[in-house]
Amino acid sequence: MDISVESLETPALTKAQLAELLFEQIGLNKRESKDMIDAFFDLVSSSLVEGKDVKISGFGNFQKNTTGGTSNTIGINLGFLQESFYVTFTFGN
Repeated sequence: MDISVESLETPALTKAQLAELLFEQIGLNKRESKDMIDAFFDLVSSSLVEGKDVKISGFGNFQKNTTGGTSNTIGINLGFLQESFYVTFTFGN
């Protein structure tokens, strides 16, 4: 499978492309490939929601981070700023 990106932005690899790669390179059928990719991301997502970091040896780490709720300008919680969460990924060694 040739993965090409037509824009100058960071290339994105979709879940469908990952499933296609499993189908082509490992020989799983398309339904099994899709189910495996979905299960992987469901596992990562649920772990992050629970506040657990996800570390995949030789690949990298997913971490849940928090932002908001406090004004950076005055350094106090204003009450009306909603706290939000985001995920970061760092490559492994």
